[in-house]
Amino acid sequence: MLIAIHRASSFVIIFAADLRPARPQNRRGQVFAWRDLSQQSMRAVFRRNGSWRSLFGEQFFKVGLALEPNLKKVGVMTRVLLVGYDPETADYSNPALPPGMSAEKVRAGVSLALREMTDRGWEGDVCYIRPDGMAGQTVEHHLASGNYACVVIGAGVRLPPQSLAVFEAVVNAVHKVAPAAVIAFNTRPEDSADAAARWLSPG
Repeated sequence: MLIAIHRASSFVIIFAADLRPARPQNRRGQVFAWRDLSQQSMRAVFRRNGSWRSLFGEQFFKVGLALEPNLKKVGVMTRVLLVGYDPETADYSNPALPPGMSAEKVRAGVSLALREMTDRGWEGDVCYIRPDGMAGQTVEHHLASGNYACVVIGAGVRLPPQSLAVFEAVVNAVHKVAPAAVIAFNTRPEDSADAAARWLSPG
């Protein structure tokens, strides 16, 4: 599915979304760019001075602008990451959590939040963690795959006293890998878009 095509004076940028990297098409023999959903990143391959080069994410835009001043960001949405426990691992009997929650309600709430993020012009994504010592590394790995403007940390991670160490690990992971991202907190999965909206403008 083609998102946008931008023609600059020396090359063409092609943004496409697919379940796999879109097959690049040589329009002028100079540059190809596509959205790789498996890596959740924007990437480009271009020919310069007789050799092929590859760029990823923000690096693509920074170097691309230096090579071609007319290059503009096209089809790039503000990205929001929702971090929460895997619904199958949460202890819903914990009194610190909202009453009546279940794995099914959490999944439904997350789906609703992602739809609302799309409606606001953002690209929503989910990072499920487990209540163990790997939570921070899981968040770091996910954040490293893309450029996120906001990270919403779920109430299931933030509220239970027993989750304090995990909560700290998640916050420190965001600070380490995405220091420019704002952090927001939801009270339930379905109000995650509202939490992000306290810090982000509509896309």
